[in-house]
Amino acid sequence: MACFFGFGSLVNASTHRYEMVAPAQVNGWARAWIDHDLYQHALLSVIPETDTRIHGLMARVPDNNWAELDKRELGYQRYVLNHEEWSAGTILQPLDDSDIQMYKHTDGSFATPDKPILWSYLETVLHGYYQVFGSTGVEAFISTTRHWTVVSDDRDAPLYPRYRPAVGDAAKAVVLPVMYSLLKRHSVT
Repeated sequence: MACFFGFGSLVNASTHRYEMVAPAQVNGWARAWIDHDLYQHALLSVIPETDTRIHGLMARVPDNNWAELDKRELGYQRYVLNHEEWSAGTILQPLDDSDIQMYKHTDGSFATPDKPILWSYLETVLHGYYQVFGSTGVEAFISTTRHWTVVSDDRDAPLYPRYRPAVGDAAKAVVLPVMYSLLKRHSVT
């Protein structure tokens, strides 16, 4: 059973058609905002960090067909997670090491203000974390993500094509902590 570990927008099930298997954790990695030549905005990736654990979701890749997901994750490369790196809730079938993969960037540098984080992307990601892990998941995402930079508020004309705005209680749980955290660290434009 081929699965991917989603740690960003893939946690928000409304951004894709893959069947979620279980909430999961990956040990020894942190999220990081990076700059990549293919994009005019910051991207979310992972970097090795020994004492850090990030939460996300395992989802099935039907028929082990990675082509559609590889196209969506343009600029990323798949990384095979070994059993020591991940843990998950109930998984119905035993998994081999090669069954669990995550996408990461292997080139590029850390994000700079020249390529800001898109608010539409960040809100979509955090909305997914709120849906799965509640407000503590939003806080954990913020605290285990490195190299924050400025955030461009593009919500009136979203540049992220799969933008899913948080509404109601989710909006309160997503928008307010992000604004507070970002104001402490950086600016919002």
